Amino acid sequence: MALSDFYRGETKKFYGVITYNGETPDITSDRVSFVMKNSLSDSDAEAVIYKEADTSAGDGRYDVTLSKDDTNIAAGTYYYELTWKRANGEEYVLEQGRVKVKERVEDVPGS
Repeated sequence: MALSDFYRGETKKFYGVITYNGETPDITSDRVSFVMKNSLSDSDAEAVIYKEADTSAGDGRYDVTLSKDDTNIAAGTYYYELTWKRANGEEYVLEQGRVKVKERVEDVPGS
């Protein structure tokens, strides 16, 4: 599941299901986090978006909701990464890639 491009200032929701050794683990005590940065070399502190996923379903499913405020960033191309940190300290990259945040074409008053 690659993250699709989206418009700035819109709500973006996506989810996934983690499988580990062929099973869907209980991830309620784990952390799945989404980070979006201008550059691969940026620190997490410099991220334009950092969001913890909801892992309360417990069946390997995580849900990420980026609010309108979260996505109200400059239009452009960003790098993102989704990571899974298990309660025992193991950490896995679930997905990474590039995504475009696009500017909406707004109505022009009087046209």
